[in-house]
Amino acid sequence: MPRAQRARNGRRTANATRMYNRKQQNNTPERSQTLAQEKRNALSPTSFESLKAFDGVIHATFKATCFALELSENDEQWKNSLAEATLSESPSKLRELFAIIIVFCQPSEPQFLWEQFRNEFCEDILHTERTRLNDFLVEEKEFKNLIQMLAPGYVLPSRKSVSNSLLPQLYESTVDNIKNKLKNVTAVCLTTDAWTSINNEYYVAVTAHYIDDDTKMSSILIGCQHFTAKHTAVEMSSPLKEQWRHFPCFAHSINLIVQSGLETVKLILNKVKAIVEYFKRSTYALSRLNEIQTQGSYSVLKLKQDCSTKWNSTYDMVDRILKIKDPVLSTLAIINNDLNTITFDEWNVLKVLCQIFYDVTNEISSENYISISKVTIFSRAMVNYVSGFTNNSIMPTEICSVAKILKDKLHSRSDQLKNNEVVMQSILLDPRFKKQGFPNDQKYQSAYQSLSRKVQIVPIGQDAQEPEATLGIGPLFGPETIWKDFDTRVIAVSGGSNVTVAGILELDRYIAEPLLKRTEDPLVWWNERKLIYPKLYQLVCRRLCIVATSVPCERIFSKAGMVLTERWSRLTIDKVEKLLFLNHNLD
Repeated sequence: MPRAQRARNGRRTANATRMYNRKQQNNTPERSQTLAQEKRNALSPTSFESLKAFDGVIHATFKATCFALELSENDEQWKNSLAEATLSESPSKLRELFAIIIVFCQPSEPQFLWEQFRNEFCEDILHTERTRLNDFLVEEKEFKNLIQMLAPGYVLPSRKSVSNSLLPQLYESTVDNIKNKLKNVTAVCLTTDAWTSINNEYYVAVTAHYIDDDTKMSSILIGCQHFTAKHTAVEMSSPLKEQWRHFPCFAHSINLIVQSGLETVKLILNKVKAIVEYFKRSTYALSRLNEIQTQGSYSVLKLKQDCSTKWNSTYDMVDRILKIKDPVLSTLAIINNDLNTITFDEWNVLKVLCQIFYDVTNEISSENYISISKVTIFSRAMVNYVSGFTNNSIMPTEICSVAKILKDKLHSRSDQLKNNEVVMQSILLDPRFKKQGFPNDQKYQSAYQSLSRKVQIVPIGQDAQEPEATLGIGPLFGPETIWKDFDTRVIAVSGGSNVTVAGILELDRYIAEPLLKRTEDPLVWWNERKLIYPKLYQLVCRRLCIVATSVPCERIFSKAGMVLTERWSRLTIDKVEKLLFLNHNLD
């Protein structure tokens, strides 16, 4: 007999001996007598409930009682075997052991064993699924083995079937589903962005944002198409500008503003970049930095590098180096003190730099909450914030210079939105802001007049068809004559079926309501009152669906790099478009 076989048999004998000895230790004479008595009692039950009673415990099921009476074997030994195997065996070996237990050992609750160890069984498959395209998973050997074990009669579709048949079918059904979703939508806001793949192919995505029937912000990807024209803003926006109003991306505007201001402190930032790049390149320096952080009871953090197209990455870089400033300086003092050139005043400059802009960018980039109504409020907040630094003698000169540039740029860019009718109406329709969202009464009155003209022409129900009520015409007897005076006064207050009057009165009632808390969701507020203010609700769906940034569309391409990888770089343009479409809309 081979040595390996003798070793395996020896281990099995040892395991069996340990199990037998453990069982013998638990079965003392007194315990055996008690169990025997309980079993005799179980054989002469007085009720169905007594059948479930054993050892002073009433079990939930008859099966559980049989386990307790040792009339049926439980799965504890199989559970222990699997648990022990997970410590050293691979997922494929674990699946093989599980299959052996299912086929030959007849466990009483196989589903329970599967649920308890399924993560360990599928660990390698999950890894494969996360790192490779899901539609080509059908070719993976381990995935085929798992399906064969779970459902021997199921035939997996081939790669060609998935690619040429199932993928187009799923794409078409998803397109139809999206069309049905958009059928009754009052208005949509489109955002667009572009991306260059590893194959140097240019793609343009368009996302639609709208308020659904439950008064919630929803977002879908309308399409991601290969773009062959020149990659300029004019070419990309020309198909949309003919029929759509255009709003610049507020987050992009902030990025341009801040980048222009950061030119003043470019020398300081270059010093920070040099330090970060040094620790990124040198494994020895990074290991020493981690050691010093650990010795000083710091959380072990890595330095971050910035990206020129995202100003908040510059903030992240500065913020991170400030958090571990002492360990960084200590490490540099030991191994490369030439990089330690940031002065005390320059560290202070970094501390106060651009905090408000970072918070604003994160707040405004949310696609699940209203953002268009916040734009002018944020602009004023940023102007007020940087104004405090422009002539502050206590602040470093660099900070005052940055603040002056930021203030001038903010004024020039925010002026484009201050007089925008749609933005002003959005502020007024946001129950958190209303009149308080405007810098002065003149701006408020202008927005109020604009919105009142709009609400007067919104037809609700039969408003557009019903003629004005003629008072005083009707029967001269019956209940109508009793309620005539009351009905006349109600019509005068509510505007009756007069569309113009009813719209203005509805707007005035809305303005008179108390402000909603700033932290609460305005769409929840409108959902509760859409029957009270039906005309205004229609305008809310048209105005508050507008997102202030193109960030939701940019997130599409954050996932695109995981779809079109080097391994799958031979995917056709048509399949890339479909995969990106499904990747977003099936989440």
